[in-house]
Amino acid sequence: MEEVTCNSHGYLNGARCTIICRRGYVLQIHRDDDIIKTQSDSTVTITCADGKWNKQASCEPVDCGLPDKYHVHPAIFSFPEGTTYGKQCTFECRDPAQLVGSNNTLTCLEDGLWSFPEALCQLRCPAPPPMPHATLQTKRCAASDLKVGSLCKYKCEPGYHVTGKPRRRSFKVQCTEDGSWLEGSCEPNPNNNVIRCKKDGNWTGSFKLCPHIKGQCSLPQNLNPNVRLNCKKGHGIGEECELTCKDMNSNVVLLHSNVTADIAMKQYWMNPPKVK
Repeated sequence: MEEVTCNSHGYLNGARCTIICRRGYVLQIHRDDDIIKTQSDSTVTITCADGKWNKQASCEPVDCGLPDKYHVHPAIFSFPEGTTYGKQCTFECRDPAQLVGSNNTLTCLEDGLWSFPEALCQLRCPAPPPMPHATLQTKRCAASDLKVGSLCKYKCEPGYHVTGKPRRRSFKVQCTEDGSWLEGSCEPNPNNNVIRCKKDGNWTGSFKLCPHIKGQCSLPQNLNPNVRLNCKKGHGIGEECELTCKDMNSNVVLLHSNVTADIAMKQYWMNPPKVK
């Protein structure tokens, strides 16, 4: 810990001794049991006068203290030996961070700093959670073990838009430093009875009958006597009826409201669409 060099072989009055602290130790000057001074200089000279030394000195190991928060982050440290020169501490990664490397030990060095870590705690994110009424667009985000800061894109389903932004249908969520995902969501369009034709030629949605509408439809008027009407589920709103010809060799066709069968046969030689 220290080296002591004196100018005489005995410790008589007037003897002078020089104390030099080794690397990794600091010089402390004492009075009684109290430390009155800690010197950055590792050398001090003491003198014997009237049968006692004029100073009491000792060399104490450097204390590294607790590692800086970001020395290894995020981690939990353990100091079974203490925090002074030559002592070692270990660390464990805070969930959901994962240890990358095998050596999770730090050593207190002679300059009062902890050794550079040979392993690190790397924060990784799980796959982002399913978002109601939205579809994940970024393929790589379907897997877990994503880096902090990763961005994943979602697209709202037809009939929905990004919450608070009626004109937007897509949004991005980002993985934060604590391994969680920033929130994003979709909400219903204020007017869901509007659909639009998209670039790919498909519609953004389809019209559906409102479930709360109830009622009965009257039978079709002016129905040709040769046509048979079959309504298996009745005449309620939204139900379907099948039209068939009484003559099995004939097919039902639809004519415009202002065109009769006689007019069609006389003036319009055509093949009207068949009823499916």
